[in-house]
Amino acid sequence: MQKTIKRTLLILLLVSMTGPSLFAIGEVSAVWSRIYRRANTLQQKHQVMQSIVEQHSREMVPVLSQALEEQLQNLSNPMNTKTRNISTSLLKIIVKELGRLKASETAPLVFELVQASDDPLLKGEAILSLGKMRARGYAEDFALMLRNLNMNYGDIQQQRANETLAYSLVLALELLKDPVGYSPVFFAASGWYSDVGNVKQAAERALKTMVDDPTDQLTNILLEAKDISVKKRALEAAVESDASSQNKVELASLALAEGLNREANSAAQRRELKQLRLDSLRILAEAAIPDESALVSFDEMIYQYRVDRVFDEDEMLTAIHTMGNYKDSEEAAEILSRFLEYMNNQREAGKQPDSLRIAKATVIALGEIGSPVATEQLMTLTFIPNWENSIIRLAKESLEKIQ
Repeated sequence: MQKTIKRTLLILLLVSMTGPSLFAIGEVSAVWSRIYRRANTLQQKHQVMQSIVEQHSREMVPVLSQALEEQLQNLSNPMNTKTRNISTSLLKIIVKELGRLKASETAPLVFELVQASDDPLLKGEAILSLGKMRARGYAEDFALMLRNLNMNYGDIQQQRANETLAYSLVLALELLKDPVGYSPVFFAASGWYSDVGNVKQAAERALKTMVDDPTDQLTNILLEAKDISVKKRALEAAVESDASSQNKVELASLALAEGLNREANSAAQRRELKQLRLDSLRILAEAAIPDESALVSFDEMIYQYRVDRVFDEDEMLTAIHTMGNYKDSEEAAEILSRFLEYMNNQREAGKQPDSLRIAKATVIALGEIGSPVATEQLMTLTFIPNWENSIIRLAKESLEKIQ
């Protein structure tokens, strides 16, 4: 039998070299199918299959499909270690070639292998093949599988197997480009996985390409996450994505509100919340796209600063500078005018300003906004002798801009 197979393989090689003039392509596929069926042992089938896949021809998809179906039926049969290894290798060869050929018509059979196999390498190869086939019908299944792996990795032996599966799932979801896979890939990028498994690195790369605009997915993550560091990572992912500037600004406004509304239970959380607010404010400032929803947060920051100095100088200066981008906004001018009124009253009473830099930033921002709403408080400042001359000069310059 072994000699017959080798002789037939040589004949088929000559056929492939002489082209379709000797045999029709469909006939070549049929011959390969018959040769595979005539192979008596698993080792012989493995040898024939290696020759089949070397052709990289879509004409061989029916042969590959039949072989896969046959091996799936035998998968539950008792096997010794050697036979099991040959069977696993044969199945890997088949599904890898089906993926390379993008044989999406065989996707149900390949997914059946995903469900039936308990070998992580074989399972991972089948998952990746479905990704190459762009079989998006299985994106939700893969997303659920990855989500479960992110949360539970078991003992050390199971951990290695799960890392193998997670890596294949990340690559497949990246290829499928279905929004349902974004969230589990996001959490895989910062999950329990080791650096050796490359899961986190692959997930980081996938996040930048798998969804054109992940604003909706990141909004859900930002709102639902209890961990402040997760909210911060969601904001970072938005910046690195291809989302529009407007969507990034809206997400930054949302992150700023989250940073204000969340109560810190420790010094570490206070630092994390401060960083989340600063990152949000910088995105808003650099984008220079006024977002009305952020004004509520700015007003809250100024109020809390007046009451108990919750925020430090860096945060307040960034917030006030950002408000200067709200050209002709009466609401922004009203918020800063109320703040300037508070500082005017403090200065008129002979009290030192909480921060001269904050006072200067407020006066400058009011001039940048350019709304007449600020006129009264800016004029009032120029008649308070307790203010420094540098502040008075800035107030006059802002009045000129408004006029």
